[in-house]
Amino acid sequence: MAYLTHFAPLPTAHFRSTPFAASPFGALVDHLFQGAAEQAAASEPSTGFSPRTDVINSEKGVTLNMELPGVPRANISLSVENGVLTVSGEKSASVPAEKESWGARERLLGKFSRSFRLGEELDGESIAARHAEGVLTLTIARKQQSLPRKIEIQ
Repeated sequence: MAYLTHFAPLPTAHFRSTPFAASPFGALVDHLFQGAAEQAAASEPSTGFSPRTDVINSEKGVTLNMELPGVPRANISLSVENGVLTVSGEKSASVPAEKESWGARERLLGKFSRSFRLGEELDGESIAARHAEGVLTLTIARKQQSLPRKIEIQ
């Protein structure tokens, strides 16, 4: 679960999941195993996936852009409960006809769910959602008292 008040992920180049990250050997290990999880997932039908999401912070609020190609609007559910925004749904595919079989199956299919904890400064009541061209865009406004304001000296 990501916190949206101070969401500042590390640049991809600085993130490594191996304990050898700082060494040249670590770079080689990362290179050798790059994409191994995706290849393994492609060899079997998927039971779910986690949509990739960009989080953009601004003075007025937070915008989430979630990649959901092939997921119809009717299959997406949004909810806010106890300060947690949850996006869930399902992406399904057609089943091969009686005399057909899969030659390859690489698309990620199945149910998904992503949750984001809304900070105290975000207004969970003013979330706007738009779904276009395979991208779900959620705009969450900051509460009025948390917006920066200029104080004039008299």
